[in-house]
Amino acid sequence: MTMIDISDDEIIVERRTGKGRFVLFCETDLPKDSLIPWWSVVIDIGGDGAAILVRLDERQADQGFTAVALIRIALVIGEADNERRPSVLAGECLRHLRKALEAELQRREGLAEAETLHLDRESSHGFAWLHAEYGDGGMTLSADPSGNEEGVTLEQLLIVLDQLYLDASRRLPGDGRLAEAGVHVGQALRLEGRRTLLPAGGRR
Repeated sequence: MTMIDISDDEIIVERRTGKGRFVLFCETDLPKDSLIPWWSVVIDIGGDGAAILVRLDERQADQGFTAVALIRIALVIGEADNERRPSVLAGECLRHLRKALEAELQRREGLAEAETLHLDRESSHGFAWLHAEYGDGGMTLSADPSGNEEGVTLEQLLIVLDQLYLDASRRLPGDGRLAEAGVHVGQALRLEGRRTLLPAGGRR
């Protein structure tokens, strides 16, 4: 994950979490014939912005987190937090993420993953997963799921996935599996957004 300064004219889309953290989608160094109008995503990690590269799959670019890798990261950190703080909203969010992963794997039609996803655990911390690496890219995950500590939150990951599926679906309107994965990601994002705004100790 790279700290970065960007100009306003590079930003294609700006989105924010319920608590105000930004996610900026930028056309910086956009690969030729890109399926989506952005490649770099600058994420508010708490007081600073850090960048990752994102692609739908290995057919779109030779670098970056793929949709399937991002869904897997979201599932792992979501499951870890739900184990620590079980709730109906978190459980439903995970159900939709599993459906999204199933649809995305079917959409890929056996396309082999070019990179291996690595998740680093810090057992001494209350939150199990603190860093994700995929190929040459990496991201620091927030130790607090609501974003009260530095790092990328689950809600921010879901915003990235939601925008990825929205933009890819515009270019591939006939891809039913793509649309299905996007619907489940959108539902997961809405549920996680509601959950993070609950008062401390809320378990709905």
